[in-house]
Amino acid sequence: MTGEQRKNVFEAIGFVVLIASLIFVGLQIRQEHRLARAQNSADFDDTMIEYARVINANREVWKKGLDGAELSPTDQIAFEAVAFAVWQKFFGIYNRTDLLGYRSRDEIARQLPSELYIFPGLRHFFVARCEHGESMGFSRPFCHDVREQLGKLDDGTLPPPEGKLYVL
Repeated sequence: MTGEQRKNVFEAIGFVVLIASLIFVGLQIRQEHRLARAQNSADFDDTMIEYARVINANREVWKKGLDGAELSPTDQIAFEAVAFAVWQKFFGIYNRTDLLGYRSRDEIARQLPSELYIFPGLRHFFVARCEHGESMGFSRPFCHDVREQLGKLDDGTLPPPEGKLYVL
């Protein structure tokens, strides 16, 4: 075998080794991505369980607040704390749809308005929260998208939701 032939063989072997290592790295990255998604899903499930516990711990205030009933200042604080958890849930899911990979932003922006349509107290909190952020110069696509869907419910473009889920 000549020197030129040996050089070509070693280059071919090097090329095959390089391709094999890139394939291995790709498979490893895919596996790590799957593990990260599984962990993210488990963390989300734990968060939703805690979220339900917070609502349950404040259920009387939650129910009165959802209906838009007059609340004492202390109860108003408790209601707003739970409503903030609802806000964070939907806002977080909306902003992480690519990571969660199971729902689109549009689907999230349609679910929350249904709840706001049914529950006037939650609607008031949400609108106030968006207006507060906008008054400070924050532009949130989330607020815009939810308000757009809520407007469609209000004007009859979308059919009104049925039923009530108190743990949203």
